[in-house]
Amino acid sequence: MEMVRKDPLFAAEGLDIEGAARAIDALESALSDLESVLSKISWRHRLFLLRYPLAQYAVPLPFLRAFVECEELRRSYLSAPTEENAQKLLKGWRDAAQAFMHSIKRFSLLHKLLYTIEKQGSSFEFNDLMGNKTTLADVNRTLAMMRKNAEQLERTVQEREQMFKDGSVFFEHTAIVPAPLPEFQAGEMSPLNAHLHALEQKCIPVLQQGVLETHGPLWYELPHFDGPPTKHLFTIDIARDSESGLRSARVFLVDRFYFLPIAGPNVRFGGIGRAPFELLIKRGIRYWRQAPTMFYCVRDHRYWADLLTIIDRIRRPHLDRRLIEAQRSSLFDLLLGTGVRAVHLYIGTTLERIQFGEFKEYSLLFGLLMMSQPSIYYLPFNRSVWRLEEQPNFLGSARVNQKDQLDVTEETVIADTTPEEMEVIMQGVRIRDEERGKEGLIPPITTTSTIP
Repeated sequence: MEMVRKDPLFAAEGLDIEGAARAIDALESALSDLESVLSKISWRHRLFLLRYPLAQYAVPLPFLRAFVECEELRRSYLSAPTEENAQKLLKGWRDAAQAFMHSIKRFSLLHKLLYTIEKQGSSFEFNDLMGNKTTLADVNRTLAMMRKNAEQLERTVQEREQMFKDGSVFFEHTAIVPAPLPEFQAGEMSPLNAHLHALEQKCIPVLQQGVLETHGPLWYELPHFDGPPTKHLFTIDIARDSESGLRSARVFLVDRFYFLPIAGPNVRFGGIGRAPFELLIKRGIRYWRQAPTMFYCVRDHRYWADLLTIIDRIRRPHLDRRLIEAQRSSLFDLLLGTGVRAVHLYIGTTLERIQFGEFKEYSLLFGLLMMSQPSIYYLPFNRSVWRLEEQPNFLGSARVNQKDQLDVTEETVIADTTPEEMEVIMQGVRIRDEERGKEGLIPPITTTSTIP
C-alpha cells in the first residue's frame, strides 16, 4: 500500500482517464490519416507504412494505452486495497514496462531504417527551427538512454512483485525524488506584446477551438530559444475542439515574437521547406508568424508538462501536491490532444509539399524527428515512468551560429512593415487556412466522436 501511495509506477495523479483514452484513439486516427496521405505518394511509401505503421513505430500507442490503464488500476487499488486489485495493478505495471520496451525497440529500428533509406552517415546533423543542433550521436545517445530506462522499469516491476510476494516493507527513502517545480511567478506583457498576442488569438476560432480557460502570463526559465537558460513569459490556454470535443492545450511565448521571412532575397526555409508558405507568398505576405512553442519547432517539450503542472496546482489544490509534481501528468490528456492537432498540421503541410512538387526533396527522417514527440509520449518528465537520475537530451548538444538562424524577432519585422501589414502577418494561420480551402488542400481528417 505504501509504495502505491508514495512511489507508484506508471501513475498520473489527477488525470482525466476517459479524456486521455479518447485522445489516444484520436491520435491513432490522425496517424492513420497521415499514413493514407503518405501512401499515395508511391508504392514504396505504401509498403513501408504497411510494414512499419506509425502508430506502433513512430508513436508508442500501445505503451500509452497501458500507461492510462495503470492509472485506472492504481485508483482501483487505493479505493479497495484487496489482493485481487494488487495483482491486477502488478500485472498492469508489468504490461506497461513491456510495452515501453517494445515501443523503444521499434522507435530505434525506425530511426535506423530511415538513416539507411536516406543514406545518412555519421556526419548527420539536424537543426530545429529555433537554432538547436542535434547530431546522429545525440540521437543515438538518447535512444540508448531510453532503452536503459526501459530496462530499469522492468527491474523495478520485478522488485515490486517480489516485495508483494514476500510481504516486504516499502522504505520511503528509496522513492525517486523529482526535480523541484517552480512556483507560479506572475508576469505582465508589454503593451506591444499584448497587442501582438491579441492578434494571434484571433486565429483560434478558425482552428475550431473554443478556449475554456486562460492562465498566465507567468515566467519560466528554459534554454530552448536562446541556448543558455533564459526566463520567458508564457500564457496557457485550455481549449476544446468544436467538432470532436477533444481538449488540448495551447502554450504561447508572449515576451518575444518570432517570424520567418518567406519572401524577398536570400530567404531560407531549413528542413521545413518552402511548400507550407506558398499560399501566403501568393497573397504577397512576406513573413510567417513562427510560434516557437509549436510542436514542430523544437524536439523537447517537457516544459509543457511543467507549465501545465504549475497551473494545475492552482486550479486543483485538492490533488496530492507531491504526486502531481513528481508525475507532472495531471493534464496529460491535454498534451495528447495537442499531439493530435500537431499530426493534423503535419498532414496539411504534407499535402502542400505534394501539391507544389517539393516532397521528393523532403526528408522523412526530418519529419520523424519533428513529429514523433518522444519528449511527450515516453513521459520522461514523469518520475513514475522515467526511473533514471539522468535525463535524456532531446534538444541537441549545440546551437547554430547566429547568422544561420532562420527566424527574426518582432523588432525587425515591425521596422520593415506597416501596422496594417503586421496585422495581416499575425493572421497568417487564418489566411493560409482560407487559401487551402480554395485550393482543395484541406487535410482529409477523420473526425473523432464527439466528447461530451
